[in-house]
Amino acid sequence: MGVLSRILSDFTLSERAVTISPNSFLTNLGFPTAAGRVASKKESSGLPAVYHAIDLISSDYASIPQLVYEGNKKRDDHNITYLINFQPNRYQTPFEFKRMRAVHRLVFGNSFTIINRDTNELIPVHPEKVTQIWEHNGGLWYQIHGVDQPIHMDDMLHVKDMNTDDDWFGKSRIDICREAFGAGLAMRDFTSSYFGNGAHISLVLETELGSGDLTSDPKQRESLERSLRDKYTGQNSHKSIVLPPGLKLSTGPTRFNPEQSQFIQSRIHFVEEVAQIFNLPLSKMRIKTDGNSYNSQEQANIEYITDCLVPFSQGFKEEDNRKLFMPNEIGRLRIRNLFENRLKGDMKTQGEFIDKMVKNGVYSVNNALEFLGMDVIGEEGDLRYINGAQMKLGQTNVNETNENNQE
Repeated sequence: MGVLSRILSDFTLSERAVTISPNSFLTNLGFPTAAGRVASKKESSGLPAVYHAIDLISSDYASIPQLVYEGNKKRDDHNITYLINFQPNRYQTPFEFKRMRAVHRLVFGNSFTIINRDTNELIPVHPEKVTQIWEHNGGLWYQIHGVDQPIHMDDMLHVKDMNTDDDWFGKSRIDICREAFGAGLAMRDFTSSYFGNGAHISLVLETELGSGDLTSDPKQRESLERSLRDKYTGQNSHKSIVLPPGLKLSTGPTRFNPEQSQFIQSRIHFVEEVAQIFNLPLSKMRIKTDGNSYNSQEQANIEYITDCLVPFSQGFKEEDNRKLFMPNEIGRLRIRNLFENRLKGDMKTQGEFIDKMVKNGVYSVNNALEFLGMDVIGEEGDLRYINGAQMKLGQTNVNETNENNQE
């Protein structure tokens, strides 16, 4: 049944109140944190480390080839192949579409996509526009802001990032780990305030004995402070200062020292926390560590694919497999994510790997060409070969030869 037919089905307002799970408005605005900063999704995503993690995972996921298989045979002629690899909808390329799905899941904890079977399109929906999800007659219905009729679960691809409560909505990593993101936002605000408004002369003014209290008058004190700010902060910092008569600079250690206050270490620690939250190796966060070799970098890349990309893509693949295909195709056809291209290694390693796979009959010539990202050569490339010297142990006269030698 298509989207329009489900929307127009007899579903009265009185039947819509079984279980309602509103997408909390407070959740979208963010939560207060101990650092004194509200960790909203929009601001947290603007932190460089967070933006990099989201951009990396979403871009890499969107670049993974996806093919439709029936058993071990590719189905290039299937309409789902065209849908996911050429035109998911009239507005987006496949890369843009898949990347948007990934970003929605990483930032908001939910990815929503309407399956319009009438036009053979996949339409992404911003998570904040899905206001309610409820259960009715064993199925889920989705209410979208601005759309009068609800969408049935069979026509909605819904992938949750994490679900910690008895709720139909997924939870955002930013909301779950809001204290870490709140600390990151507080550090960013402090840095901007320090370099934008801080007087780098870092002064404390003292009144000289016998000169009287030059700052007892509030208006006089305010005028003096304003004059110092205008002359020696922001773009005017680092200039020489001339004090009015009767005032002198304090000799106390008033200057802010980023290293002594462990400010730099705190920022590095925040990057490490972001890597943990998004399940990324530190090398992917552009943090350099001593003793890194080529082998360690290659191993980190393998860990990134196996520990991050594969589990992340699994949620999309399973939801797509159970809802995109027709009922008689479910279980028989499947979408497969091809990670082989991401695990190629250097050219020497590739050559050795392909040589072993072809000689042992695991890969055909076409399989090897696909692994290298090249065009296949036709049906003759599907033949498989094995080394002629290999045979079953029972087909040799090894045992007879050993007995003759013993005699």
